[in-house]
Amino acid sequence: MRSQATMWVCGAAVFAVVLTAFGSSVRAGPLATDENAMEDYRGTEHYYCSGPDFTLDTDVDYAVYAPGDYPGGYEPVQENDYVYAYQILNTEEGTVDIMSFSIALKPGSGADNAGDDTSDTAPGQAGGQSPNFSTIGATSVGWLFYAPHLLPDEYSTTLVFTSPNAPVWVNATVMDSGISDTEMLPSAIPEPASVALMIFGAAALAVGSRRRKK
Repeated sequence: MRSQATMWVCGAAVFAVVLTAFGSSVRAGPLATDENAMEDYRGTEHYYCSGPDFTLDTDVDYAVYAPGDYPGGYEPVQENDYVYAYQILNTEEGTVDIMSFSIALKPGSGADNAGDDTSDTAPGQAGGQSPNFSTIGATSVGWLFYAPHLLPDEYSTTLVFTSPNAPVWVNATVMDSGISDTEMLPSAIPEPASVALMIFGAAALAVGSRRRKK
């Protein structure tokens, strides 16, 4: 693990350093072009962040599969699940090891079964490195590569989670121990009942606030 005193953050929302992709090329794998996936939710996102000493230069393939369309052999997948699949491809142009990948979740997303598909029918490039563990929290799902990290010119297994809900674009972050970039990738939307509850709650708070001001 490289030790860095400052966390350098790149991405659409925060520009701690200048974001550029000069000298880098996207190297999509089979996951990004899988015709079993939803047409508008498959592709490759490039992650790039340059600090004073190190450069994060990574591609993330992504694909979302409608219920019943996932071709892999990941056992927790049920027939009514959407499957969200990602594969990290650390490019040889980068100098940092990838420590983690995480993607945002919205309340009521129904996200479950985070892990990686190591079956022979997994849609990503075969033979990748598995994460040490994966986790689902209230606001994100993540995969950690700790021992070892994902080194330059290495790639992960097919990282997956499931949800009964369709996709929406949200923030997703690739991180080393001291440098990170955030871009947009597909994740599960909240179920309609949760959306209605959040809208109702926000409206109730607004009414209560106006009453207190009178």
